[in-house]
Amino acid sequence: MKTEYRAEPLAQLSVPTLVAYSFEGAPTSSGTVERLPAETREQLQKLQAAGELTGKTFEMTALYSPAGLTASKLLVVGAGKPEKFNGAQLRNLAGAAVRNLR
Repeated sequence: MKTEYRAEPLAQLSVPTLVAYSFEGAPTSSGTVERLPAETREQLQKLQAAGELTGKTFEMTALYSPAGLTASKLLVVGAGKPEKFNGAQLRNLAGAAVRNLR
């Protein structure tokens, strides 16, 4: 598995899987999810309404062929409560995402 940092707009990244994180309480408008295109966030709002996306710590929600993205798959990782988020939590989320994708 190859991991890399790229500064392109998220909608233009042609990658097999794009990983984003969201916070509990506002899973479709917080974290890096808020940088996703509106079409993608609309899909995520439907998942939130169905109770499949809550933003709870380490919750994994996969979205295949997400609207508005060239990525084949979007993995949204729950980051928990925003007031408890820090660099260590971000590293733990990244590790959890990698383990999920294996």
